[in-house]
Amino acid sequence: MLGYVDLLLMHWPGPWGSTDEALNRKMRLAAWEVFEEYYTCGKVRAIGVSNFLKRHLEPLMQDAKVKPMVNQLEISPYLTQTEIVDYCQQNNVVVQAWSPLGSGATGVLTDPLIKSLSEK
Repeated sequence: MLGYVDLLLMHWPGPWGSTDEALNRKMRLAAWEVFEEYYTCGKVRAIGVSNFLKRHLEPLMQDAKVKPMVNQLEISPYLTQTEIVDYCQQNNVVVQAWSPLGSGATGVLTDPLIKSLSEK
């Protein structure tokens, strides 16, 4: 029997390609309220988001009873995402990097400098 989950993340800030910010905000909050329930009753130790930019995270921070604890972002030498990292740090949201060597699209693994450092 499972007692709790360490970390529960909302993976994406809205339907892919959606430009209806009001609807997206409403959908994020509805999902987040379920996360808050699981957190409050002890079924989840931490709740967070994934791939949220500042424009997604700010409204959630305003609407939420329990603030996101983690924002999992793609961060690599070619994709530093400074604005959202700074925002998270200022608001006590832990940044967790996924794909620190790049997702393949950025060319990190073929960069001559990165390759030479990896050979050392």
